Amino acid sequence: MAIAWIDLLTGKPPTTAAPRFSGQWIVDRSSQRLRINGVEGRAGDRLLAGNRQRWTVDLEGEPPAAGEFRRLRPVAEGDFDALIRMAESLSELPTPDATWSDWAAASPLAPRIEDEIGIRSFDEFLEERLLFLEAVCRSPRNHLRIELDLQPVSRARRIAKQAVARLASHREDWERPTVLGVRPKRVLCLVPDEEIDLYENRLAARLVEHLRNYLAGRLFRLNGVLRMMAESDHSDHTSGAYWRQRTRLFSMWGEAFKDVSATRIASATQRRLEALYLRVLALLDSALYRGVSRSARATGLRFTNIFLNDPNYRQVAAIWREWSKKGLERELSEQEKYLRGQRACGGMSLFARVLVARALRQLELNPAPASTMPLAGSSQIVQLEGKGGKATLTLEPSGAILIGTPSTTLRIVPLVTTNELEGESEESWATADGIVPVDGETLLVLHLPASASNADAIRESGPHGQLTLLPYWNPRGLDAAPPAALPVSPWSISSVERVARFLRWHLYAREFAQYPPLVKLTHQLPTQQRGWLRPAGVNRWMLLRRPSSNEESIEMIARNLAADEYRRLAARGGRAAQNARTDADSVSEEARLAFLSAISALERLERCPICREIGGGMAAIGNDGRSFRVICQKSSCEASWGCYACGGKKLDGGACGVQVPFIAVQGFEDWIKSDACLSANWAEARFGADVLSIPQRDHSGKPRWLCAGCLSAV
Repeated sequence: MAIAWIDLLTGKPPTTAAPRFSGQWIVDRSSQRLRINGVEGRAGDRLLAGNRQRWTVDLEGEPPAAGEFRRLRPVAEGDFDALIRMAESLSELPTPDATWSDWAAASPLAPRIEDEIGIRSFDEFLEERLLFLEAVCRSPRNHLRIELDLQPVSRARRIAKQAVARLASHREDWERPTVLGVRPKRVLCLVPDEEIDLYENRLAARLVEHLRNYLAGRLFRLNGVLRMMAESDHSDHTSGAYWRQRTRLFSMWGEAFKDVSATRIASATQRRLEALYLRVLALLDSALYRGVSRSARATGLRFTNIFLNDPNYRQVAAIWREWSKKGLERELSEQEKYLRGQRACGGMSLFARVLVARALRQLELNPAPASTMPLAGSSQIVQLEGKGGKATLTLEPSGAILIGTPSTTLRIVPLVTTNELEGESEESWATADGIVPVDGETLLVLHLPASASNADAIRESGPHGQLTLLPYWNPRGLDAAPPAALPVSPWSISSVERVARFLRWHLYAREFAQYPPLVKLTHQLPTQQRGWLRPAGVNRWMLLRRPSSNEESIEMIARNLAADEYRRLAARGGRAAQNARTDADSVSEEARLAFLSAISALERLERCPICREIGGGMAAIGNDGRSFRVICQKSSCEASWGCYACGGKKLDGGACGVQVPFIAVQGFEDWIKSDACLSANWAEARFGADVLSIPQRDHSGKPRWLCAGCLSAV
C-alpha cells in the first residue's frame, strides 16, 4: 500500500504485517485517498478498532486490507469520555509559546471534577418521577387481541363462527361420529391475547436501558472521584502515613478541587445514585421489559392518546423529554465514532505528556536554562538537569516521549487500550506478542485500566467508594529490559506516582548497581588491610566507602606511592634516577585523580534520592563487596537507600546474590513489620514514587529482598 505508517512502539516504519493493538500504527503520509474503517482518513490518524475489534484500510486503486486486534477487555466508558474532555482542555497547550513548565503545571486529573460530585437537576427529577416508570413497568397498558386457535373441547370457551366449517373438513379433529352427529376432539375457538409490545411500552423499555447506562456512567465517574479522595486521604492511619506522598497528593487534589466538604457531598451523592441505580436495575425483570422485544427501537417521542391521557405514561413521557435534552438518545454514526476515537487518542497523548512532566518535576529534573524556549517545530527537545543528574527529553509528533540518559533510553508510548487479555494474565500483554523494542531503548506503554461493570463497582466499593481498578505493578530487573505496561487513568490521582516510580527506577536504579566504583592504577599498592578498599584484580581496587579520619587517607596513599616509586627509580641510577622525582610525582597525581574520580562516583550514590541532599556515611553490607547502605542525616527525611544482595536461591541451591536497589523512606520498615503490608499494593499506595524494590516479609517478620527473577518464581 502507498501508505507510510509509523509504529509507535518503535518510532519507525512497521516491521510486522499487521498491528497488534488499537492505536499502535499512525498514518505518517498517504499519496492516495485513504479510508480507515470506512471513514476517510488523513495523516496523523491512528489505526483504531472498528466493530468486533476489526480494522479495515481501503486505499484508492488497491485491494482493501483487513485484520483483527487482540481481544482485550474494553476500556471503561468513563475513561474514554475523560480523555476526550482532556483533549479539549489541554488543546491550548501545544502552542508555539508553551514550554515544558506549562505542561508540568497542568492537572492530570479528569476535567470538571466538581460537576461529578453533586446531585444534578436531572437526578432530582428522576428521583421524583421514577415511581411512575415503576408503575408502568409493573402494570403496562396492553391491547386485547382476539386470535383463532385450535383447543381441546374441555378448554373451549368461545366458539368461532368458522368452527363448523373447520370441523366438517378436518376429520382429524373428530373424536368419533355418533348417531346424532360428530363428537369433536378439538374445536376452533376465539382466544383473547394481551399485546404488550406497543409503541408506548417500547419507549418505556428503551428508557429503562437509557437510565441504566446514564446512572452507570455517573456512578463510574463518581467512584473515580471518591477513589481519588481515598488515595489522597490516609486520615485513618495518620500516625503511620508518609507525609511526602500525602503532601504531593493533597497539592494535586487542591489544584483540581477547592471545596473542603467534597468527600461528604460525594458520599451523599453516591448513596442517592446507587439507590436510583438499583431501582432501575429491578425494572429489567418487570413484565413490561420482558414483554417487549430487545430489538424493538423507539426513535423518538410521539404524543399518543396513552401518553396524553394516562397519568403514569404522561410522567414517563416527561422523563423521556428530560433525558433527551442531554442529547444522548441518538446513536453515533461510524464517522462520529471514528472521530471520537481519534480525539481520545489525542487526549491520551496529552495526558501522558502531563504525567511525564509532573513526574520529572517530582524527581527534580527541570528544564535547563537554555531549554526553556517554547516547544515549537518538529524537533521538540528539552534538556533536563537536576541534583540527580541530566537527561534529554524528546517529544515526537506521534505522541511518543523519549527520555535519554547516559546509561539508558526510555520510550513512553500512550495507547487507548487495556492490559488484560481475555482469559490470560497481566504479564502476557507485552511478552506474548513478541514486541521487540529498538536496540538500546526500554519500552513503556501507558494504557488504561479495564472496565468493570457498575454492579461490580457497587459490590466492591469500600466505605468511601474506593474501587481498585489498577493491578499491582513491580519494576523490571536491571539487566533485561523487556517491554513494560503501566496502567494510568484520569480518574486515579496516583497515576503521577506510578510514572514517577517507573522513571526513578530506570533513571537512577542503574547508578546503584554500579557500586562499588573501581580504582584503576598502573602501580601496585602496598599490601595492607584497608576497610574501605578491596582488591579487584591486578592493580584494580573496589572503593567501598570513604576512608574515615583514623584510616589511611587518599593523600597518604598517593604520597606513599610517590615515595616508593622515587626509591625504586633512584636505585636504578642513570637517567631513571635523574627523572625520579618527576616520574614519582606523576604516579602520585595519577593515583590521586583515580581515587578522586571514584570518590565522585560515591558522592552521586551518597546523594539522597528523596530530599536530594548529601547523605551520611556509606556503609558496605555483607562480604560480596557489592551491597551498601546510606542513611540520610536530615532529620525531616531519614531515608535510607542502596543495594541488597538478593536472598533467593539458584537452581543449584546457591544464593542468587543479584543486586536489588532499594529505597526505604521514613516509616517503611515499620510498615513491613505490620500486617498492613499483606495487601498486594501496600507500598505503592502508601509511599508512591519514593520506593524502588518491594521486599517480602519472611516468617520472622523481617524484610526479604528478592530480584525480579526470584520474585516471579515465588
